[in-house]
This record gives sequence, C-alpha cells and structure tokens, in this order.
Amino acid sequence: MLWYIVVPGTSCEPLFCVSSGYQLFSKEMLVQLRDVKANERLQEIGRRWFALSDEEKRHWNRRKDAMWVQYRKDLAKFKKVQQVPLFIL
Repeated sequence: MLWYIVVPGTSCEPLFCVSSGYQLFSKEMLVQLRDVKANERLQEIGRRWFALSDEEKRHWNRRKDAMWVQYRKDLAKFKKVQQVPLFIL
C-alpha cells in the first residue's frame, strides 16, 4: 500500500506522506482502531509502538524505505513525462 497522493488527470506531482516507520504503523493502526474512542487512539498507537520489539520496528522502517524507493521511481517518471514538450496548434 502506497501512502502518497497522485491526483489523476492533473499535472500535480506525487506527494509523499510517510517519513518514518512509526507514521506508517500509525496510519495502519488508525484504520484498525476505529472502535477505540478518537481521543484514545493515538495513546493506544503509542503504547503498541513502544511494545514492539526492535526487529518489529525495523520491519516498519524497511517498509517505509521500500515505499520511498517506489516513490522516487514514480517521481522520476512523473518528471520525465512533464518534460515532454506540448505543441499547441
């Protein structure tokens, strides 16, 4: 699952929305914790993050790194398309 935004049909470049493994973990936990009260969700996510082992945290950071690699490829592709000259008749 990629967490950056591309607006179809526009010339907007992809915007990357995740800068850490914790942010990725939080985004996925927010979806799972819909039954928890809104004011308690972030506390619960923090508790769960601190309960993770170092290896589990590395897993989330590796996922974030893989997403960055894909994002950079997509951004390079976007910039290449943007460099194509437009001809107006």
